[in-house]
Amino acid sequence: MINQTLAYFTPGLAEVLLILFVCMFWLPLIILPILYVIHSIKTRQRILAEIEKLTAEVRSLRQKLEGAEKPAG
Repeated sequence: MINQTLAYFTPGLAEVLLILFVCMFWLPLIILPILYVIHSIKTRQRILAEIEKLTAEVRSLRQKLEGAEKPAG
């Protein structure tokens, strides 16, 4: 069908630019949300890693405090 259309009508510069504009308009609407999701996943993983480090540090400090309190009590 496209071949028949092109046989009767060859698109000029204006039509080609219009087609490219329409394609380029929808492309960011598809790509940008995907990039946002990827970025948010990476950010969430980084935050969770920091929370795990802080949890391990709090656990070790708590064990040191419990160890220091037991001989005195």
